[in-house]
Amino acid sequence: MSSLTQHIYLLGFMACGKTTTGKRLAKIARSNFRDLDWIIEQKAGCSISTLFDQKGEAHFRRLEQFCLHETILMAPAVIATGGGTPCFFENSKQIQSQGISIYLQASPRFLTQRLIKQKEERPLVSHFEDATSLEVYIDKKLESRRAFYEQADYIISIEAFRPQDLAAEIWEFVKIHNR
Repeated sequence: MSSLTQHIYLLGFMACGKTTTGKRLAKIARSNFRDLDWIIEQKAGCSISTLFDQKGEAHFRRLEQFCLHETILMAPAVIATGGGTPCFFENSKQIQSQGISIYLQASPRFLTQRLIKQKEERPLVSHFEDATSLEVYIDKKLESRRAFYEQADYIISIEAFRPQDLAAEIWEFVKIHNR
């Protein structure tokens, strides 16, 4: 039995820990966890990387919007969005109207350290040769997305917490705002 009365949407840049934190948070909340990227992959019948390669980012973003809209029909759950999800179409407004939004904030340097190790799995950063150019890219992307991310109901710096404590900290906020 879930203790949630509305969705919890986790927002933030690639590699900020939305999936890991989301799974932990769902366990604490006795709720389901949904990963929007996984939902998209199921709908597309292929990986996000393949979808980008074969159909391009514009097609991906339309499918992402469709899948985000489908979350409205789901029982309240913890939902990890893609890094760009709130930045396209009316996605940010939908997130705000359908649940509690949490921005997992991290610095470009921190994100670079994580992404440089997993760039082959991330189509938007797979072409970067070195950490310096990747960090410049992340800094620019974060700047362009900041206004969307900062609309979240709660902004939490992931660098201030041990991973195992982050979900518990978020849950304290959610308990107060889960109406």
